[in-house]
Amino acid sequence: MTDRNPAILPIRSLASPQTSASPPPLSGFLINRDRSEMKDKSTSARMKVAILGEANVGKTALLNRFVFDRYEHDYKFTVGADFYDKTVETKTGEKVHLQIWDTAGHERFHSILPAIVKDANVTILVYDVTDESSFHHIAYWKMFVQIQCRNNPFLMIVGTKADDVKRRKVSLQTLRIYAGGDSYIETSAKTGMNVDTLFQIVASKSVVDCDSRGRVTLRLTSDDHSKLKKAFCGCS
Repeated sequence: MTDRNPAILPIRSLASPQTSASPPPLSGFLINRDRSEMKDKSTSARMKVAILGEANVGKTALLNRFVFDRYEHDYKFTVGADFYDKTVETKTGEKVHLQIWDTAGHERFHSILPAIVKDANVTILVYDVTDESSFHHIAYWKMFVQIQCRNNPFLMIVGTKADDVKRRKVSLQTLRIYAGGDSYIETSAKTGMNVDTLFQIVASKSVVDCDSRGRVTLRLTSDDHSKLKKAFCGCS
């Protein structure tokens, strides 16, 4: 793929998001069961993380690798939304409780997303490096977050399936240019590449500043920047 000016990436209407596949019939609860690893009341920080992106980009696979350390080849639609609880210990020894929301990419479930993302501390926008269209739609999801989130959430752009070199359509350079001042990383749920690094960076935002309006500001530490540099360019 040829690198392009991120300012001219196509953006679809917020009122009419498009998807390329039809979801299964709607059944059961929209908010699925709580797959809690633990509920540790002694954790010093609690953060709500919302994962957004098109259908079939690998959001659930990313979470399965992080929470359960497993990878499933068969694709399954997320119906509505699901959430996972996981407590992560940072390198500084601080325990951070992450409530991670896995959301459906299909249009028919988009009506429930505002309620999920409105109070998120972190938003992870996911695309598939082998699917150029899913990358273009990051612009839509970024605008969605800006409109719907009450907080000023820490935002990361995450490329999945980075192990699939032969089918790659979106280069790391393209991601770097588009991200601008936003944090970004490429991952692989299949191999586990950078998955733990991603959530360690998220967990390291355990020191937050809350102003009188209730806005939460999450900061990257120097150690975060070092991790990102190694993940992106292989620098030591």
